[in-house]
Amino acid sequence: MKLTDYEEVRNAHSALRVVASGDSDHLPHWLAQLMIAALRDRRHVTDHHYDSAEPLTISYHADEDADFPYLLAEFKHRDAVPTLIEMLDGEHPSRGAIFALVAIGDKRAVAPLLAVLKRSVEKAEIFERAANALARLKAREALPVLLTHLRRRDIIEAVEKLGDVAAVPALEDVVTRPHVLHEGGYYTGLDKAAIWAARVAIVTLKEKDPTPRYCEFLADRSLGEFERRGMVWRLGDRPDPAAIPHLITAIKTDPSGAVVNQAITVLSVYKHQAAVEGLIGCFDAEFEQKADWKRAYSPAMFRQNIAETLRAITGQSFGADKATWQEWWDREGRNSWKQSP
Repeated sequence: MKLTDYEEVRNAHSALRVVASGDSDHLPHWLAQLMIAALRDRRHVTDHHYDSAEPLTISYHADEDADFPYLLAEFKHRDAVPTLIEMLDGEHPSRGAIFALVAIGDKRAVAPLLAVLKRSVEKAEIFERAANALARLKAREALPVLLTHLRRRDIIEAVEKLGDVAAVPALEDVVTRPHVLHEGGYYTGLDKAAIWAARVAIVTLKEKDPTPRYCEFLADRSLGEFERRGMVWRLGDRPDPAAIPHLITAIKTDPSGAVVNQAITVLSVYKHQAAVEGLIGCFDAEFEQKADWKRAYSPAMFRQNIAETLRAITGQSFGADKATWQEWWDREGRNSWKQSP
């Protein structure tokens, strides 16, 4: 760790990674301290031709090549937080440090991340990374800044994650008046993805139970397959039994193979009799000509996916054979199988 030769630096950092990647669910204090020391080491690496205007430092190698922030985050090592915060300074705050601070979940990160957000308004990638981090930390202090920059889908999604209903009026402006003048300037160049993200965010923030509206979006064929599939994911994140018939309908009738396939998979988290009965009925669905933007699916593939989802729900394994599933369900499954409350 005292040496600066490139091969020695790389080998030392590699050794630390090997030890940290062992079977233990605990990161030894001495090991964490060595990683932190490497992240703070600003000495230049020697005997290495680095293709950059700036010389390679040991700290940069520990961050970008050895990925020490990610390892410290995996073990939620709070002793690393002050060093990770220091790594947010400058024009290029560390991606790994931002990720680690969010994963550790330490509120000490909020103020420095907010500073990154404010000074990176003209740097879209850094601004969005900081916005997402603050959203995941539920740092509502970021909302005033974010509301003046609702030009991109990622920022709108970050506002949604913050969960503050105070954002609704600005989001409604994005949907109904996309070129309205705000403190941060005109909402110029808003694309359909940003407006769609605002529509969904409004529902999430305004509705006490957004599931019915998510189901309406899923059934709306005027929306693209990506938007409908996004609703399937959301219904999987919050498995409400009321969504089951809507997901079953999507499996049977949606023209997109991507939506159908995702709906089948998402039902695996719905441990309810209605999901089992609905999926058994889906074996007879018309799956011919279903496709997505990449590939055509075969009907057999959909039916095999149905069988896998039924196995995940019930613990039974009968393959893609509707008759066998139906016989088991009628004989004993319906009466003996316990569903989630």
